[in-house]
Amino acid sequence: MPAIIQNVKPMKILLVCDLYPPEGFGGVQRAVSSLAESLVERGVEVVVLAGGKVNLVEHAKKVKIYRLRNITLPLYQHAPFVAFFGSRVKEIIDVEKPDVVHIELTTGLGWASLTEARKRRIPLVFTLHALPENVNQFLPIWPFNAFFGALFWRWIGLFAENVSAVTAPSVYALAQLTKRFRVRQAVRISNGLDLSEYGRQYSQKEALRKLSLENQKVILYVGRLHHEKSPEVLLGAVKKVVSEIPEAKFVFVGDGPMKNTLVTTSKKEGISGSVSFTGFISDEEMKLYYQAASVFVMPSAQELQGLSVMEAMAYSLPIIVARAGALPELVGQPKNGFTFTKYDKIDLANKIITLLGKGDLEVFGKNSYLQVQAHGLKYTAEKYVELYRSLLENKT
Repeated sequence: MPAIIQNVKPMKILLVCDLYPPEGFGGVQRAVSSLAESLVERGVEVVVLAGGKVNLVEHAKKVKIYRLRNITLPLYQHAPFVAFFGSRVKEIIDVEKPDVVHIELTTGLGWASLTEARKRRIPLVFTLHALPENVNQFLPIWPFNAFFGALFWRWIGLFAENVSAVTAPSVYALAQLTKRFRVRQAVRISNGLDLSEYGRQYSQKEALRKLSLENQKVILYVGRLHHEKSPEVLLGAVKKVVSEIPEAKFVFVGDGPMKNTLVTTSKKEGISGSVSFTGFISDEEMKLYYQAASVFVMPSAQELQGLSVMEAMAYSLPIIVARAGALPELVGQPKNGFTFTKYDKIDLANKIITLLGKGDLEVFGKNSYLQVQAHGLKYTAEKYVELYRSLLENKT
């Protein structure tokens, strides 16, 4: 783990991300806002360039935020992006004079920031937060997927090869950049969690009672109900699990374009009594579900890290994840769960049955908690401070 940095010399960082709370929903904006606030705690001045419903400048938790008006496309309800920025990016960079520009998303706002920062020889950092599958809304149209994937990586390359350093939250994610592009510097830095926010307030029994799920074993999923997350694979495991463990309850927390299809399928399969779809819920209610769960499952094969998995680990939950992407990196030694063959609902069902049937759920949960400590936000912020300062020291 990196050493804790003391007495950081003040510097100013411009974080560029269309998605910044409360705009949009998902892991990116949570990771970026947490990083911004943690950097401020370490004496770094942070300015954010983000999207909003109107153009304005605001301050939140000592972070200065420039909001530029965004738009939402029908297929991207969860991810509005800035489409109207004109010369504002140039003006903001000239006024703020950041020491480093850190681009979190490769939208038009990110490209404009890259261009203006390069003109002024400002060190640049780019973080990979998405794969083609995470942004492609046309997954059933396979010929289009290949074209979209090629286009996506070509666009990513324009960022990766023109910045001072690239970062990614996992070994898998970083390899996606380094094997495709000639990058100047590549650093793996976890998205990080503020572990102080994940303290257990209730026992599992109390949380189950508050959710009216007494005497049930909750198998929890948290994420968008979208093809990229493969929630249908988890739903496909329900019948086999319930046949052996009748008290199993599958809870899907989140919303998305697949929700209606999943609900309809659960009714057709006669398993609707064993499945619950919560839709979007408050952070407090989400924490309650984490505390009520026996097992957390992430069936997605397209994860660059897995923030919701890490949150489950912070609540000492055993995990079951697809053997794909970066997710296996979170199932370590000592053992804290299982991996299953991606898209294989039978293998997933067997792993759930095995885990629920074992007497070491508590041991697996403790191991999850121990392993997630390495992803504490303080270490993430410290590694970014180290990176920013090294770029400034080597600036030519």
